Amino acid sequence: MTEFIHCYNCDVYKSASNAIYDRSIDNEYKLEWARMLAEAQIKSRERRTSIIIFRIGNEWLALPTIHFKEVSDIKTIHKIPHNTNPVIRGFANVGGEVETCFSLGALLNIQKGNDEESASARLVHRRIIVAEYNKKRYVFPVSEIGSIFRYFKDTLERVPTTVSGLSASYMYGVIKWRERYVGLLNADHLFGSLERNFR
Repeated sequence: MTEFIHCYNCDVYKSASNAIYDRSIDNEYKLEWARMLAEAQIKSRERRTSIIIFRIGNEWLALPTIHFKEVSDIKTIHKIPHNTNPVIRGFANVGGEVETCFSLGALLNIQKGNDEESASARLVHRRIIVAEYNKKRYVFPVSEIGSIFRYFKDTLERVPTTVSGLSASYMYGVIKWRERYVGLLNADHLFGSLERNFR
């Protein structure tokens, strides 16, 4: 009996355990794990939505990345004679094309706030966004571009009651980004309103 009794710390047990860890992994096992990891990554991407975050006045807003065609330096916006609609800013030359420029600030009733002052201190430059919806282009200036961001739909929160009624009506929720709330704009409602203002 004694010759078959071993201490758990003896060389026999050590050799046996090392053999288990050192054994080669068969290809079928590797392929199965690769497949499971790839599926997990795909599912993770599918659950997240890509948006571009930007600021207008004191409000941080976002639209789905799919609608963005171009972001460029601010252009000279030429006013339209006798235009009384504040949502239509005028015309601008963007990429060699004359485009109608809209004011999301006027549409959403957004006022300038503290972020405008802090942006000046940070040397933030205004930008022109060229968006596309239903094969039509919509151009509007923004105070600042934040970033491209991907969020999980289950992190979407309700629009706070502190958001003004007009702005809130264009949002379908808010997300947390860099310790601030960002309003996710409803593309159907937003671009539909811009189109009606243009008629």
